[in-house]
Amino acid sequence: MNELLLTIAQQGARKATNAPPTMQIILVAVFGAAFLFLAVTTLRGRIRTITGLFWSLLALAALVASIWPELTTWFARQVLGVQAGINAVVYLTAIGMVIGFFMLYVRLQRLRNELTVLVRRLAIAEAQEGGAGSDDGAP
Repeated sequence: MNELLLTIAQQGARKATNAPPTMQIILVAVFGAAFLFLAVTTLRGRIRTITGLFWSLLALAALVASIWPELTTWFARQVLGVQAGINAVVYLTAIGMVIGFFMLYVRLQRLRNELTVLVRRLAIAEAQEGGAGSDDGAP
């Protein structure tokens, strides 16, 4: 932890003439705007609270990592046991994507099952209501 604080202090002690890289400025702007948008959208009730909280925290973590990129290296080494911060980001992204795809697959299967039940009920209701003859123009 002392290494982290020392690194952050050294970064903060940069000369004023040493401006941050352009990509860092872009990332801070994008993730900052994303965080604000998600927070406002969640507070207005346009998305579920748990969903908004998750995405807001993810945007906030990306914003912090954009401002202090050495945090990802510290986190990778101290917490995950990986040497480079970018490796940790890639690994965590891959894990998150696998979990997300699985959750989407489960939801899609549930929706398919619900649709099948609905179509069956509708077909039975139409068959009972219309009887043998129907005037829908079918031969």
